[in-house]
Amino acid sequence: MPSIIRDTSDRPHRRDFPQDPDFHASLRCFAASWTEEDLEAVRRFRRDLPDLQRFLGSPSLRVVYFPGRTPLTGHHGYGLRGYDFPSHFTKAGLCLNLTEARWIPRYIRENLKRIERRRVNALGELVIQSGASCSQRINLDICIRQLLAALDRASILPDLEPHSRHDRIVALAAAFKERRHRQKRRRAGIMEARRLPRD
Repeated sequence: MPSIIRDTSDRPHRRDFPQDPDFHASLRCFAASWTEEDLEAVRRFRRDLPDLQRFLGSPSLRVVYFPGRTPLTGHHGYGLRGYDFPSHFTKAGLCLNLTEARWIPRYIRENLKRIERRRVNALGELVIQSGASCSQRINLDICIRQLLAALDRASILPDLEPHSRHDRIVALAAAFKERRHRQKRRRAGIMEARRLPRD
């Protein structure tokens, strides 16, 4: 197995980070450099999310199996499209090539590199693995669900009502100013707490 593949099956996922103000501030900064045509492609992608089963095994979405948990008695390992794998290869993984996956808008592919950078290997592939079950099929389904969730997070667009570049810059500057004020209030609270007399 290539060393560039990292096991991310047990890494905790932050399901609440789209509600994080800093996330939205950085997202507005990221989206400001994209054209309205790129953003419209993302909106279409969110409306009509593709069926990942069509792309499994293609050059843009590889399926890999690794030795994992001891399989159930009588379990036989059959990989994608009937290819036979040893029965103890129960851990499944998906490798999404962020360069070859032209069926994903470029905005989403670049955003995946930004928000999922710990999962991107040296070949520019987004690697998702699961070894939670003794079944190859169940682990592959878990990987598909995790990839769909990652695509959903990467396709989130900021609340940019204005469409002109000037208005976007103004909105970004306001968000940056608000974030600075929030950080200053936090630091002031810490300094005030340090000045309080101790018993």
